Amino acid sequence: MATHKYAFLKEGHYARGWHVVLFSQELKIGEVKKLHYFDHDFVAYRGESGRAAILDAHCPHLGASLASGEGRVLGDNIACPFHGWTFEGRHNFARARWARGNAWITACLLDLFEIDVLPASVKTYLEGVLQAQVE
Repeated sequence: MATHKYAFLKEGHYARGWHVVLFSQELKIGEVKKLHYFDHDFVAYRGESGRAAILDAHCPHLGASLASGEGRVLGDNIACPFHGWTFEGRHNFARARWARGNAWITACLLDLFEIDVLPASVKTYLEGVLQAQVE
């Protein structure tokens, strides 16, 4: 008889595929829940439109827990309790344009503007990123 938990193949290894971690009816509009599965912390929330989302539980900026009880739903995003940055349910960046995972943008953005071969669409996008950082 196997002694492993469901989806647990061996220490640190899990079966590939979809795994149920929360039923839809367990998450009300505006609610935030802390989840811990597969040796990882997650945050689940349901936005004002009714769409549910699950993200990494920690803000990529300084690591604050979005599921700490102080993380809050704003529209269809979740906001960090430290600085109020909001994150979309499809990835961990909504209004945050720089953080631990993409801090290189902050360091080299102005240098990129000096490159003559940048396509206009790329330059426009990067200008928007810089403007979002300033705001």
